Amino acid sequence: MRPPHFKHWKKAAAELLFPRRLCAFCGAESPQDILCPDCRRAKENLRSCPSCATFLLPTKPKDQPCSSCRSLQRPFRRARAALPYEGLLRQRLLDFKYEGDSSQQAYLLPLLQETFSRSFAELQLDLLLPVPLSAQRYLERGYNHAEMLSSLLAAEIGLPHRPELLIRSRNTAHLAKLSPQQRFRELRGAFFAEPGCAGRSILLVDDIFTSGATASACTQALLKAGAKAVYVLTVAAGWDPGDGQS
Repeated sequence: MRPPHFKHWKKAAAELLFPRRLCAFCGAESPQDILCPDCRRAKENLRSCPSCATFLLPTKPKDQPCSSCRSLQRPFRRARAALPYEGLLRQRLLDFKYEGDSSQQAYLLPLLQETFSRSFAELQLDLLLPVPLSAQRYLERGYNHAEMLSSLLAAEIGLPHRPELLIRSRNTAHLAKLSPQQRFRELRGAFFAEPGCAGRSILLVDDIFTSGATASACTQALLKAGAKAVYVLTVAAGWDPGDGQS
């Protein structure tokens, strides 16, 4: 059987040769931009927690952290996401992650590039790494969706791409059904970083930032291996649960 990411190769080729020019978030016609005018305006008004990628309602006081960060000390220096994990973007990410629909890269990569330019371009970064899959999960899927995105982003922004430096040392339970506290417990010690990370400032790339448990566990492994600093970039993030958002 071929790996799942070849399943949609015709769709991916069509997207490359004849891009549909639809909004990445809502699917409306958007010939000039990755986002339609309405979604672009909405994006300009988004606010992130100062400590992580979680999105905040505009009614929150400026510079106030999200409800999670008020009780957590994040090990990474900064985390940012392009858009909230909702709308058509949510389905794009699910199709990319679980169905191997590589045509979605045409929408997801520009969002990562734009967020990198806004939030990380001024930094002196040394390496770009994806969040790794366990060997078991990789065998099940046949690909690592985060690595597919990170390799494309690294080529676009000119950073060395070294996915072999961060390893998921054991398989973990599916996190979607776990509470934030359970996620942090489940991922404790689940990653191992190679010595090649020592002294480096690293950009960690993943698809979604929810509780931040995965990003934190990866960061802790990288810092233990001697990394200088870790920053986190994702396509999407959730809303602060303290805001009553889904």
